Amino acid sequence: MGQRGDVYQLIKMCDLAILSSHWEGFGLSAVEAMACGVPLIASNVSGLSQVVADGGLTFEKGNEKDLVKKSNIFLKTKNRKISWFN
Repeated sequence: MGQRGDVYQLIKMCDLAILSSHWEGFGLSAVEAMACGVPLIASNVSGLSQVVADGGLTFEKGNEKDLVKKSNIFLKTKNRKISWFN
């Protein structure tokens, strides 16, 4: 997509943001997703888990079954307002 100036508009079009990092120093992408009001599921790794805190869900690093479980929580509740989407 090249260099874009409309990143926030693109993020807002997403139904869900998933950051499946093995290591993350800060997690700017997580902050951007949360700032756009996009539900977030991220790896529970140092740095990223502190940024996400109560603003999303975390899953155990490298555990795709845990990621699927958390994704299903979103899919089952996406039409209802739940606390971690606020």
